[in-house]
Amino acid sequence: MSDIGFTEEIALTQEIALPLVNAITHMIEMVGTVVIPLEILLLVLIRRRIFQREIFVNLVCGGAIFLLFRVWNLGFGLQIAHFVHLHSSLSLRTWMPDGCWLVAHVLVGDLCFYVFHRLAHTRIFFLLDHSVHHSSTELNYTTNLRVSIFAPLYSWAPMLVPVFLGFDPVLLFACFALANAVPFFLHNEHIQKLGWLEYIFNTPSHHRVHHASNLCYIDKNFGGMLIIWDRLFGTYADEAEPVTFGVRHWQPSANPLKVLFRGWWELLRPVRRQLQGARVNSPSPSVKTAEVLLRCHPRENGIH
Repeated sequence: MSDIGFTEEIALTQEIALPLVNAITHMIEMVGTVVIPLEILLLVLIRRRIFQREIFVNLVCGGAIFLLFRVWNLGFGLQIAHFVHLHSSLSLRTWMPDGCWLVAHVLVGDLCFYVFHRLAHTRIFFLLDHSVHHSSTELNYTTNLRVSIFAPLYSWAPMLVPVFLGFDPVLLFACFALANAVPFFLHNEHIQKLGWLEYIFNTPSHHRVHHASNLCYIDKNFGGMLIIWDRLFGTYADEAEPVTFGVRHWQPSANPLKVLFRGWWELLRPVRRQLQGARVNSPSPSVKTAEVLLRCHPRENGIH
């Protein structure tokens, strides 16, 4: 990549990407400081009890993520992307106008989120980690806080491919963050379908389907901002029957540590049984058991 081309990309990044990152940050801060406390207050008043088990767990998980970002420097993902970008001989910027350049990053950033999210549901070790978010039996704004502490370590990986193909790493990371932030507002049980928007954008109805443990809704609607990728790749499902939230066969827990690490605990359970001399009727007990439990499939092989 030429020095001139790289300098132009840096200038465009400063002009477009950094304000976008700031806008996303302010949006999340607004939700965290205004919307979530208001929602908690309303739930307390409606339910007439102060202690809300699901909300308590969600807040603790959110606190763990906050502390993680304070202690760990998670910028290494962007640093790796910069390294890949610098060693790529490809550049799309030279023949793409500014407007198309920005739109391309928004679309590809959203596609990268779709890829990461789909892997988090279909590959067992990512699934073990992502099960934290789906363990909630309610769907509200605080559910956004119930996320794995390990996800920031690998969620950026799908972006390395477009970065190698010439996409700007900072702008792409900003668009990926936007795709990750929009679903924050989709964790809602009360907003119904939104007409023609349902065909293009991810909506609360689509995201309820994604969180549902109904068998007809398993592994559906992975989109961030857009639902077009699900329609294109065959993972779309419409909200046709009442949804049930949570992970099938898991009892809800008010223990944040159990919620954060239960997926990995389930992976080790058959191993512990074997070490204790118990018989587990599964050809691959550790992975098979976790996959049956986490992906909400019917109980198999006598596993309880």
